[in-house]
Amino acid sequence: MMIESEKKMEKLINNYLEHLTNDYDSWCDKAKIFHTARDRKYTFTEGRNYYKIIHLMSNGQRSVHSFVVKKATKKFGVGAILKAAGWNAPATNFARGTIYDANTYENHRWSGI
Repeated sequence: MMIESEKKMEKLINNYLEHLTNDYDSWCDKAKIFHTARDRKYTFTEGRNYYKIIHLMSNGQRSVHSFVVKKATKKFGVGAILKAAGWNAPATNFARGTIYDANTYENHRWSGI
C-alpha cells in the first residue's frame, strides 16, 4: 500500500516526465520532424535511494536521463534532480533542480540536463 507522500512524489515525478516529453514534442515541431507518442517515452524506476528517470526509444534503446533523490542525504534533500553519471549512479556534485518547483527544471531538455 502506498503512503500519501509516495503518491505525491510519483505525481511530481510524472509532472517532470511530462515536461521532458513536451520538450521533445516542441523540438520535433521546430525541426519539422515527424514523430509519434511511441517514438520516445520517459519512465522511472524506484531504487533504494533514488528514482531513476529513463529515456526509452522506439528502437528499444534505453538511457538514463537523470535521478531524483528519494531519501535525503547530507548534501541533497528529497526531490532534488541530479544529472546521471552512469546507468546506476547520479553525479553528486550539485543538484540541477527540484521536482517540487517546476521553475527549477524549466530549462531541462529531453536530451539531458
